[in-house]
Parts: sequence; structure tokens; C-alpha cells
Amino acid sequence: MADNIIQIKRSTTTNVPTSLEYGELAYSFSSNSLFIGTEANAVIKIAGAEQFAYLNVVPGVLTNSAALVANSIGYMDEIKVDQLTVTSLDAGSLNVTSTLTGLTLANVTIDSLLSPLATKDGGTGLTSFTDKGVFYASNTSTMAQATGSNGQVLQITNDIPTFGDLDGGSF
Repeated sequence: MADNIIQIKRSTTTNVPTSLEYGELAYSFSSNSLFIGTEANAVIKIAGAEQFAYLNVVPGVLTNSAALVANSIGYMDEIKVDQLTVTSLDAGSLNVTSTLTGLTLANVTIDSLLSPLATKDGGTGLTSFTDKGVFYASNTSTMAQATGSNGQVLQITNDIPTFGDLDGGSF
């Protein structure tokens, strides 16, 4: 059986070969790139130093203009999507440092928000609460809280829920 020798074309001065036969390889030391010939004898770059630069990252650390490479346990320190910046994501914990709109989350627990969750979104819109207070809708889009003392009863006064002493009324 005859010895088959495969030799890759190479150049130290030409950045891109002008033509290559189908399946023929060429390497340019001046552009630090590897090329292959197509069926139509065109030249396609298949690898080069700049492609490897995209992979020259610290695993798990977001690097601008580079590939995302997870660390050994599959995590990234930061992920950015349009207006969303996730600053930490670990063991089921997500820390976000920007405004979110139109985000759908399932099976999520939110420990804190930068501002109160609006009533229209299922929140109270309030920043603080009084112990043993009662929430009510003060209008069609706002929540309020009524509070009282021991022995008082909840009453409607001037269309507003309030706690007060029961006066017994009159006949």
C-alpha cells in the first residue's frame, strides 16, 4: 500500500489563499487562519485567532464580545438581556438591578422590590403596613389600610372603612 501524505498549503505572507481545490486546506501564518476549499473551488475561512479570542474567557464570568462559557457547575456571574441585568443567580436566587417590564415568571418567590408592587399588578401599592391593620380598596385602583384599637369595631363612615367605638346608636 502506498504511503499517502497530506500536506496543508501554507503561507507566511498571504492573508487569504486566492483559490483552493475541493477539500484542500491552507494555513496563513500572516492572518493566523485556517481555510478550506469548497466544491466550487471557493475559499472559506474555518478557524482563526480572532475566533479563539472569543473563547479566551474566565469560565462563569461574562466578558464583552466573547462567548458565554459556564463555570464547572454550569453558572454565569451575570446575564444581560436588553434592559434586564441579572447580577446574581445561584441556588434559586435571582438578583436583578434594572426595571423589568413584560416579564413572566412561574413558581417564583420575590423577597424584595425597589418599589411597591402596584395594585393593578396584584400588590397593594403601599410601602408600609400597620400591625393588625385591614386593607380595603379606597377607589378602583388604590389600596388603603384601616387600623384601630382593642374593643373598637370596623364601621363605614362617609364611605370610608374606619375603626371606632360602638356608640349604641339611638332610636
